[in-house]
Amino acid sequence: MLNCVFVVKIGRVTPLVQALDAIPCGRRVLLSGTPMQNDLNEFYAMVHFTNPGCLGTAAQFRRRYERPILAGREPDATDKETVLAAERSSELSSIVSCMACSADRCSAHDALVSTR
Repeated sequence: MLNCVFVVKIGRVTPLVQALDAIPCGRRVLLSGTPMQNDLNEFYAMVHFTNPGCLGTAAQFRRRYERPILAGREPDATDKETVLAAERSSELSSIVSCMACSADRCSAHDALVSTR
């Protein structure tokens, strides 16, 4: 388990990130007390660290997900861009839904809240 998730979240390849990547392990878990702020680069970095290759290379991720999603969010986006952005966002959510647990949908969170 990595206690310095910010090191991975920045998405830069640093000697520390390379060293962490080189550690052989069965599972990698990231816990973060800060949200991802809708930053797709940060999102990719975290998913890639815990599940290498799951979203392809960084270039493949940018081409398939980041560019269409960001283009569809622009105020002057065409209907086609908006539809593609929604499709890619939904596809991305489906891929990672089994790997990520946020406080608003985590069963552990629900259990903790119900005991108060």
